[in-house]
Amino acid sequence: MNTIFQLNAAELDEQFLLGIKELFKSKTIEISIREINDPEDETEYLMSSAENKQKLQSAIDYIRDGKELVSFSAEKFEEMVHEKSRI
Repeated sequence: MNTIFQLNAAELDEQFLLGIKELFKSKTIEISIREINDPEDETEYLMSSAENKQKLQSAIDYIRDGKELVSFSAEKFEEMVHEKSRI
């Protein structure tokens, strides 16, 4: 599982760490921290690898062309998440 948390350093507290512990249980994890100054920096970072750039462009093209789009309510999304987490 890969999870990204984006928050202000002032929001880091014991509750946040307890949440991470609960999310990953006894698994070995890696924590990496980087400063985010500008939303453009994040786009630049994501586009920095050729593989990422190709995947992102492909996803953008799919959305623009209306291919394989699926719509559902927030309740249906929660239902699907719960179904998948039981597997």
